[in-house]
Amino acid sequence: DIKRLVEVRGQFVGADMVNPHAWFHFNEVDANGKLKQDNQGKPIVWSFETPGPSALRRTGISPSLFKQGDVYTVYATPALDGSNKGLFLLTIFPDGRRLYIGNPKDPLFAPLADKINAPAAGK
Repeated sequence: DIKRLVEVRGQFVGADMVNPHAWFHFNEVDANGKLKQDNQGKPIVWSFETPGPSALRRTGISPSLFKQGDVYTVYATPALDGSNKGLFLLTIFPDGRRLYIGNPKDPLFAPLADKINAPAAGK
């Protein structure tokens, strides 16, 4: 749904660097950093689609930028079918750095401008 933006806080689980699109996976956490679970007690996993591996490499993006277990805030356009999937647009790292895969000037980000444009932690 390219008209909506979701925010997901999650622990980085890993990435699938496959063609035609790479996928980054996060276990969703609550505001206190505790893992959220489904009705069966399993972690709620979100998967975010990105451009393919070669396009990511050309822009310097790789799974090695992320540390397994660290909590990131991901902004994405959600899947239309309501599943825990989306198109990866922006992540905010634990230290406040931002990584845009989408266009930083996308109007979807306008309502969040104060939040996502705040100075990085410790600066």
